[in-house]
Amino acid sequence: MASSRKPRELANPDVSSECIVSALSKYRGLSRWQTLLGAEIVSVQHSVTPSYVCRLSPLINDFLEIGFKNLVLPMSKFEAAMLSTMDVDDVPSGRSAQVWASMLCEHIRLCCNMLRIVKLEDDTPTDTPMGRRRYPKSGGFRKVRERYMWQNRNFKTCIKRENMSFLFPIYF
Repeated sequence: MASSRKPRELANPDVSSECIVSALSKYRGLSRWQTLLGAEIVSVQHSVTPSYVCRLSPLINDFLEIGFKNLVLPMSKFEAAMLSTMDVDDVPSGRSAQVWASMLCEHIRLCCNMLRIVKLEDDTPTDTPMGRRRYPKSGGFRKVRERYMWQNRNFKTCIKRENMSFLFPIYF
């Protein structure tokens, strides 16, 4: 009997910690992490919106270029790299640096995971016309993306052209 579950994707072990640190440092520049990522840091998958993905698009482009072809991030390396790029000013008062780095990494991981879900649902045909939703995990994200793309013409240009077919295969 064939399983209907998707195969588990593995993080790319070939990408070194130095590459992750350089991508994070390049994205961060001189700004604070909360300024770059927005006022709200998401902690659940259903809270990811297209505006969060668009804010992260330079970092996502760098991740795809350095070797994260499936956007699965090795969280232990990623959190260590995040801690090394954080300043004292980045950590909000009342939080430890380790907890804040973990929250930021989870936010970025959830945004990357939403892009993988969108790709998987586009690649997987829906074989039963009755009783099954076409986009069971990313339907809300897609609806907001449609509205966001209509209002913000720059959404299509926030991800590099060569990565468009991976991230949004319907439109490009």
